[in-house]
Amino acid sequence: MKTPSSDRKIASIAPFGLRMQPELKQQIEEQALASGRSLNAEIVWRLEQSLKADATSKGWIKAAKRAAAGGSPDERLSALEAEVQELRRGLLELRKARQDGPETA
Repeated sequence: MKTPSSDRKIASIAPFGLRMQPELKQQIEEQALASGRSLNAEIVWRLEQSLKADATSKGWIKAAKRAAAGGSPDERLSALEAEVQELRRGLLELRKARQDGPETA
């Protein structure tokens, strides 16, 4: 999966020191091993997925508020049904991204 951060060569990105609890590091190392990614690639992938999910959630909330805001009951119902379909598409995209994972670094 290509992402903006994966378009640059790793060597051109400045190192970033990160402190974390040993238990958390061990969990991430285990996940990295299971997914065939480096520790760095696993951390970056998980951060990117978290940010995408946050942005998607905010968009869904705004859209649902707009859909419920006005019009007749039939219009609101139609708008909410459309939002449910959009939520389903978004969930499928997130699931696919999680299964695909990043390109290994």
